[in-house]
Amino acid sequence: MKPYYETKNVRLYCGDCFDVLSFLPLSYFDAIVTDPPYATAGGNSNGRASGEDTQFWQFWFTRVWNETVKHCQQNAFALIHCDWRMLGALCASISQGIDRMTTSSWRASQVLTWNRQHIGMGSPYRNSTENIVFCRGPNWKRKADFPRDIGTVVEYFWAYGSHRFHSAEKPVGLYNKLLTPHGPKAILDLFAGSGPVLRYCDQNDIDAVGIERDERNCEQAAIRLSEPKQEKLLEV
Repeated sequence: MKPYYETKNVRLYCGDCFDVLSFLPLSYFDAIVTDPPYATAGGNSNGRASGEDTQFWQFWFTRVWNETVKHCQQNAFALIHCDWRMLGALCASISQGIDRMTTSSWRASQVLTWNRQHIGMGSPYRNSTENIVFCRGPNWKRKADFPRDIGTVVEYFWAYGSHRFHSAEKPVGLYNKLLTPHGPKAILDLFAGSGPVLRYCDQNDIDAVGIERDERNCEQAAIRLSEPKQEKLLEV
């Protein structure tokens, strides 16, 4: 399958994740880092408040997850962005009713809170944080040199509102904070969007595969990847 765009380290595929996964090697990646479309879970809204129906989303993501982990090493980990409404559905998709404390399998281990240091919409409290679920593979172990002073609140400024590449764009610098302690060698991003994870990998010489169904997002990711590399700590 021909990539939509590629660099020395990164391949971006435009298509459905199930189709692209069938072309990827098994047991290869040591990290999954992705931002799934949790805002499209369904439900209802009156313009001021909304109610979520997670049943279909959980059924769909369970299938996504089962196919994805076939391509990961047993010692891999995952970082998955998640809206607070979808947190339960995401964790249930990964656990699938199995007690992860008594079996050697993938499990959602912790939930990180990304403090964006900026307030968005909401009433009476305005949003200022997002969730990132940390998942452990069956044989994942913390590296001996992994810092022991990292808390579950990740501080990284990112204003709500319009951004250059995507309406729900994530900053490249956030992944520098999240991934540097782990030192992954090969990352899979199932929902690449405008490519911030891929951009991080390209800057840091990490092997990565990104999948994105929307060609408009692929165009933006290709533009981002084609730009000259910048100092990884400065780029947002």
